[in-house]
Amino acid sequence: MEVYHSVKKTRLLDTLESGGKLDAFRHTYTMAFLARSIKTKKLKKLGIAHEKGNKRQFIKNSLEFGERSDSLACEMDLRNNELGFVIGSQNKVSTNEELKQLVIQEIQNGKAWYLKRNSRNEYVDCEGKIIDFGRFIVKWYIPKCLLKTNVE
Repeated sequence: MEVYHSVKKTRLLDTLESGGKLDAFRHTYTMAFLARSIKTKKLKKLGIAHEKGNKRQFIKNSLEFGERSDSLACEMDLRNNELGFVIGSQNKVSTNEELKQLVIQEIQNGKAWYLKRNSRNEYVDCEGKIIDFGRFIVKWYIPKCLLKTNVE
């Protein structure tokens, strides 16, 4: 989390802890860090278990980083975990700083995923329409828009 908070302070990616490029960094870096010393198969199970926990949190109406989980947020996390597995397994002897820079570079190059928002940081669908969360209070699927991190 120390590395994550250092990236958050720089505002290099964005400041969105849920659904943004900073969230993408947290998942990608964490899995890259762990993939240097733990087998990918075990890490995948860990990531899937975490996202299943997010669905349980959704059912209980609990928040993670100030937001309620949903299907696309979990899909985003799982995809970013996959990127982390690749980076970590290919850079087993890198320092934490080198790993951080590699993850940032891959995010900036569009290898990670985030959820689209408008200029007021409101979630929008892929057509740019603001999502009315009142219509989705008890729905796991919310029509957010999952984008590569080099697309605005």
